[in-house]
Amino acid sequence: MMRHRLFRSREDLPTRPAASSPDAAAPGKLEYLSASVLFCDLNPAELQDLDRMTTMTSCRRGRVFFEPGQVAEVLFLLKRGRVTLYRLNAEGKKLITASVEPGTLFGEMPLLGQSMYGSYAEATEDCLLCVMGREELQQLLVSKPAVALRVVELLSRRLGGTGGTP
Repeated sequence: MMRHRLFRSREDLPTRPAASSPDAAAPGKLEYLSASVLFCDLNPAELQDLDRMTTMTSCRRGRVFFEPGQVAEVLFLLKRGRVTLYRLNAEGKKLITASVEPGTLFGEMPLLGQSMYGSYAEATEDCLLCVMGREELQQLLVSKPAVALRVVELLSRRLGGTGGTP
């Protein structure tokens, strides 16, 4: 079985796509962040702060970037591409639990009721992810009430069964 490098924490992530990468000509990180419904209320200075708190990274199709047993609390915002969340049954077959679309928040973040315990996350298309750790998320929610309200709205829609993506 082929092993993939996993993102155990924000520090494991590359900070920029390589110049030869197809992502090199993509819009900048600030453009992606400001286009998100979660962050649309932030002014340019606040977006700069958010830029320093997050890491934008790309994953090639087929890369497993989260697996059971990871202890890092990481929240992902899928900006482009698709991700499949799955578990393995006793025979080793994939049981797909979710297909993640662009704009969706997911990850292992008990603070937000997000859990991927026992799950794998695999890029089913080349994708671009914004990644934030627990400390950065707490700092953002305390310092930016508009973002905290948007997160509450998102979680409320999910709990209400309407899904909803930021």
